[in-house]
Amino acid sequence: MSKAPKIDRKQLKTSDRFVQSGQQMLGWVASRRTPFLTVATVIVVVVACVYAYDAWTEKRELAAWAKLNTILKLAESERIEKLKAVYDELKGTRPGVVAAVTLGDHYFDSTKKLLLKDNSAKVVDSGSSWYGRALEYGELLASEKQLLLIDRAKSLELEGKLDEALVDLKTGEGISADNRALVLLAAGGI
Repeated sequence: MSKAPKIDRKQLKTSDRFVQSGQQMLGWVASRRTPFLTVATVIVVVVACVYAYDAWTEKRELAAWAKLNTILKLAESERIEKLKAVYDELKGTRPGVVAAVTLGDHYFDSTKKLLLKDNSAKVVDSGSSWYGRALEYGELLASEKQLLLIDRAKSLELEGKLDEALVDLKTGEGISADNRALVLLAAGGI
């Protein structure tokens, strides 16, 4: 077994640089206790407010999704009118976008069926207006925006507004070069 190293007792009584700098820091904090506590309190209050706002926003969004899901389970005759009311209430949220897209899809299909039966029929509510409302949401992903532009253009085509449809397809803001082929394919039908 090896021998334990000898410790110089005098050296232990004097503090090293780390301990001295720690003592200086604690002394500085103690001498400025009032401003330090004020700053610490403000930081804690700000963090608590951010956390509370985040929790409130999440709770509100979960409630919106729950409301939308209950409406989507209804029969189609009831669902459409309730979706319109829910869209007005949830406008500016992701569930509001889903409601607008669902309404756009419904009116696109009903317009398509109506025009197949009678080509001179008048379109009352259009899918393009609902797709346009969904496009107003500021936090859409690029791919979502591109698909909504294509859907709106197809709906405008059904309504006979070919010039507006071509504008959406050709110069549509947000359509990437990667999806240009899909856009040209969609424009080929016009």
